[in-house]
Amino acid sequence: MNEAYIQIAQALETQLAELQYKEQEPLLLMEEAIGLIIFALLEMKEQVLIEGFNCSKSEVNFFKEVKPRVYGQLIYYLKLMKVETLRLALANDGQVHYLSSTIKELEQYYIKHADLYRYYRLNMDYMDEQYFLRTCNSEVKDFDHIHQMLDAQFTTAQDQVWATFIAHEQLIRHLESELTQVKQGRDKRKLDKYQLLEDSSLSWTDSKVALVELIYAMHSARSVNDGRFEIKKMVRLFELIFNIELSDAYRVYINIRNRKIERTRYLDHLKQSLINRMDEQDNKDINNA
Repeated sequence: MNEAYIQIAQALETQLAELQYKEQEPLLLMEEAIGLIIFALLEMKEQVLIEGFNCSKSEVNFFKEVKPRVYGQLIYYLKLMKVETLRLALANDGQVHYLSSTIKELEQYYIKHADLYRYYRLNMDYMDEQYFLRTCNSEVKDFDHIHQMLDAQFTTAQDQVWATFIAHEQLIRHLESELTQVKQGRDKRKLDKYQLLEDSSLSWTDSKVALVELIYAMHSARSVNDGRFEIKKMVRLFELIFNIELSDAYRVYINIRNRKIERTRYLDHLKQSLINRMDEQDNKDINNA
């Protein structure tokens, strides 16, 4: 049972990541993402109803960790689609006001659920059985239309609140990034193309795999904009800087992730190369002293 729904979640993660590289209207991509997420949730629901859980700990883990992350993606894309649809009709000043007010509105959810949000942020567990076992779901309230696809056998008292916390955090990061771009007066299409880098004469002379490993490492470490930078934009940036094509970056990353040994081969090489360089310079300084 556990492996089944974890595989569903991982497959969805791969599908959503691959969407980032499709050349298509953003709103259409969001619709496609929503369809994929709903299908994954229905698959998970079927597994839960048929197989159940072998212990309460397993059930808590599913409704606290696994389902909210998938369901949170559904909330994220539904709200993002609404935001982006309304933005299309606004000039820059209107977008600044709209994005700012939307961010404040999303943050109000944390205030409304302050005690639960503290429990969520601190990763507490003393109320887990009350929050994430279906036998305690009588406290569920404030369902909206999204929940019509769910029922008491696939819902607990707080799993939808956890999903909303996850969705709002992701959406606020995205909208804050968009707000910064709008305030700086950047044309989004020009930003996507990174026109200032089109004349770069630099060339990447190592392997594509090495560059993808470097990009994902930097993104994982939140080295650019505190992590508030979409991986596809980071890939595009490096493509333009180094005059290289990385359209299959995510598949390359999957291959890197599946390595049995030396999973960070290029990063290990970088580290050793720098150590060797410093050692050589240290030796030169000693000899010249």
